[in-house]
Amino acid sequence: LYADQRIDVPAVAAFGRALKAMGVSLAVTELDIIDWNIRGGPEEQDAAALRIVGDLLDGVFDAGRPDAVISWGMSDRYSWIEEAMPRRDGKPCRPLPLDADYRPKPWFELIRKRLAC
Repeated sequence: LYADQRIDVPAVAAFGRALKAMGVSLAVTELDIIDWNIRGGPEEQDAAALRIVGDLLDGVFDAGRPDAVISWGMSDRYSWIEEAMPRRDGKPCRPLPLDADYRPKPWFELIRKRLAC
């Protein structure tokens, strides 16, 4: 997900309902955050990530609880995004649910809480 973009929550929900009507299970896979256009440091990056992941989950969960929410990786320490899509300001990317020191970010907690319901 590109952190500087918006999710069309009603469209995601409608797509999810259409899939479920065809008997297809819902799952979110390969989730990571591209934050190269977010100004500021970790606080701003994490706020943008929380917003876009929250919007995506709102749309998906509106259609029904997904079977899984899977990220592309777990920790920023081992992400491909830093090399492929580095931030122009030289600051570290924060694409995954755990930071480089394996601390959970706000969007990790959001996913955990949503799946616990």
